[in-house]
Amino acid sequence: MGQGSESPIVAPIRILVPLASAALGGSQLALMRLIAALPPGAATFSCWLFGGGPMISELDRRGIPWRVLPSHAMWTPWGLLGLLRVLRHERPDLLYLHAGRIFSILARLAGVPCLERINVPRAPGAGGWSRWRWIDRLCTRLATRALVVSHALRRQLIARGVPPEKVIVLRDPVDPEALRRPELRARVRRRLALSPETPMILNVGRLVSAKAQRDLLRIAAASREQRPDARFLIVGSGPLEDLLNREIARLNLTDRVALLPFDEQIAGYYAAADLYLQTSHWEGLPGVVLEARAAGLPVVATDVGGTAEALVGHEASRLIEAGNVAALADAVADALADCGAGARPLPVVPFPTEFTPLEVGRRFMEVVAGVLPSDPRAVLRPPPPAAPEVGEGAGS
Repeated sequence: MGQGSESPIVAPIRILVPLASAALGGSQLALMRLIAALPPGAATFSCWLFGGGPMISELDRRGIPWRVLPSHAMWTPWGLLGLLRVLRHERPDLLYLHAGRIFSILARLAGVPCLERINVPRAPGAGGWSRWRWIDRLCTRLATRALVVSHALRRQLIARGVPPEKVIVLRDPVDPEALRRPELRARVRRRLALSPETPMILNVGRLVSAKAQRDLLRIAAASREQRPDARFLIVGSGPLEDLLNREIARLNLTDRVALLPFDEQIAGYYAAADLYLQTSHWEGLPGVVLEARAAGLPVVATDVGGTAEALVGHEASRLIEAGNVAALADAVADALADCGAGARPLPVVPFPTEFTPLEVGRRFMEVVAGVLPSDPRAVLRPPPPAAPEVGEGAGS
C-alpha cells in the first residue's frame, strides 16, 4: 500500500465529566463502573471537580486526570463564563454529565455534544434540580441526549414535557461474578460475631432520609417477637449516622442492629447475609438491590422508582409499599422462613443481561456513536495545551 493511503487511526473518544461533588457516593461509583465497563481503548476520561473529597483518590487510583475548580464558578455569571472559556479551549469530544445539569448550557454554547445521566426520580422529597419541571424541559432539550437509569424515570420525564426521543434508558452496570463470593461467608460472619445459624438481614446505602434506615430500625423492633434471633446490619455512612445511633439506643436495639461504615469489600457482606432489605422512600434504580440479586440473596424492598425493574424475574423477592413498617416486618419474617439461614451455598439466580458491564458498555458506546460527528476524523484532535486559569488544582 502506497504512502499516505493507510486508513486513519481513530483516537479514543475524549470524554469530560464535570462532577459537582467529589464525595464517593452512588453516582460517582456508578461512573467508575461505567468507565471500567467500556471496551479497552474506546474512550479516555477526565474530570472537573468542584471541591475536594474521596473521589480524588479513586480517580488517582484509576489513572484518570482531574482538576479542581472553584465551587462558586458554577453559580456566578463570571464563573460560568470562565468555565465556558476552558471548555472551548479543552474541546473534549463529549461532555458526560453526572449531577451537573448547568453544564448542558455550556456544552450547547461551546458546540460540544452532551450526554446527561439522570438517576434521581421525580418524586416528592427528592429535592435538587428534580423539583422543577421547567428545568427538566430546558436542560434535556439543551443536552444531546438524556440517559436515565430506569423506564419509570423515563416515563416521569416524558410526563413533564421532555421529548421522548431525547430520553434513553441506560442501566448502571453490575458485575455478578464480582459479587457472588460464597467462600467469604464463614469468615465475614465470624468477624461480625454471628453464628452459622443466625439469620442476618443486610442494608447498604448512604445514611440519608431518602434511604429511610429509620424505617429499618422500626422493622427490627417490630419483628423482635417474630424473629428474636435475627440480626440487622446497615453498611453505609452519611449525615444521619448520629441520629441512627441514637435511635438504635432508644429502641433498645444495640444487640440486634449493627451500623458499619461502607467497605469496598462489600461482596463479603452480601455473602454473609441471608436477606437484603431496602427501605427507601424513593429511588431511581437501586444499584444495591441489583447487587443483592447478583449475590443470590432474596430481597424485600419498597416498591419505589425502578426497584421493580431491578427485580424482574427474581422470584425470591417481595415488593412492599414504602413506609409501611408493619407490612415490611411481616415480609422480612416470611422471607426468612422461606430461605432459612446457616452455612449454605447461595442459589444460582439468573442475572439480567441488560445490567451486565459488557452490555452496558456496548450500549453506552452505541449512544455515543450516535451523537458524535459522523466523520471519525472529527475526533482526531491532539490534546490541547494548558487551559486558561480558572482552577485551584489538578491531578493525574
